[in-house]
Amino acid sequence: LHTWSLGVEEQFYLIWPFLIVFITRFNRTVQLVIIFGIIIASFVLNLILPIVSPKASFFLLPPRAWELGIGGYLSFLEVKLAPNHTKRNPVWWNITALLGAFLLIFSFIWISKEMLFPGWVAGIPVFATAIMIYSLTMDETPIKKFLSSKPIVFIGLISYSLYLWHWPIITFARHLEFDTQQTIPAISIFVISVIFAYISYRYIEHPIRTRKILVSNRSLIAAMLAVGCMLITAGVFSLKTNGLDFRYNGMARSMLTASFDTRDERCGFIFRSLHPNAQVCQLNGIPVKMRNGILLWGNSHAGMWVDLLSKLADNHGIPFYLNARNCRATIDHSFCNENVQSQILKFIETKRINKVILAS
Repeated sequence: LHTWSLGVEEQFYLIWPFLIVFITRFNRTVQLVIIFGIIIASFVLNLILPIVSPKASFFLLPPRAWELGIGGYLSFLEVKLAPNHTKRNPVWWNITALLGAFLLIFSFIWISKEMLFPGWVAGIPVFATAIMIYSLTMDETPIKKFLSSKPIVFIGLISYSLYLWHWPIITFARHLEFDTQQTIPAISIFVISVIFAYISYRYIEHPIRTRKILVSNRSLIAAMLAVGCMLITAGVFSLKTNGLDFRYNGMARSMLTASFDTRDERCGFIFRSLHPNAQVCQLNGIPVKMRNGILLWGNSHAGMWVDLLSKLADNHGIPFYLNARNCRATIDHSFCNENVQSQILKFIETKRINKVILAS
């Protein structure tokens, strides 16, 4: 999710400048209408797509662009209204800023993993942030003074570096078997993240942005190309060595380098056509023996083990089976009902399968 969110953000940043160039031919009002129209279209897609594919709605740019687009819209709106920025209606802007802060805090507490996200739910923190930003550009408010304080501004300055650093540090802490939910590890991770973020901001991000280093465009591009080549070289080397598999012994290597390509088609179109009611299919041609056989039973998470387990079953002369539907062993869905489960259990008994692997 860490690299995914960066990916969506970068995709937006690749498209946004071209949109800006395109709309510069129009006056400011038309520009705002075009951007607002794109935001609305993206938001509507974000409402419709979860019904068809919740994963696509969450992971792809088009249904998430409205969240970033509102920030861009605010920047255009501020430029348009800049001459009218006067210190009038301070009570109104105080109320607006407080409302935004309340909604933002409310969203942190109220939104849970059980809710369909993004959908309309994502509109609460996004809208709250937008009205806070807008109200803070219009007048002095207590919230503006708080957000303008040195500690908060400091976090804002290092925020991008902090975002880049915090998740790798959490991941390494988990690899080292620290319980990241405990208070001391959590505080330690936060402090270490801030330290690394400040160092990278102070000595990499800020000097480059202010052109104290890599002053010319030529030197900046050369540095970018050099870093890019290093990353590509490391990536290709890792790819060609199966993730540096030479670090492991032969037994571990065969397991670690097995293909994890998910078997999306499950039992295949031909089998499903010939046996529409079957709940289990055999994935290899090994003859069925008494009290022998392996059944892999699960949803798409089981699919990624098919390649490895079927090859192992072939090597040992064991029949290998997979459940035909994309279902866990539970009966928690109309598609994965009690009838499906009972048929698979009956198959296990009839074929005398003595090894069942559950994966979900």
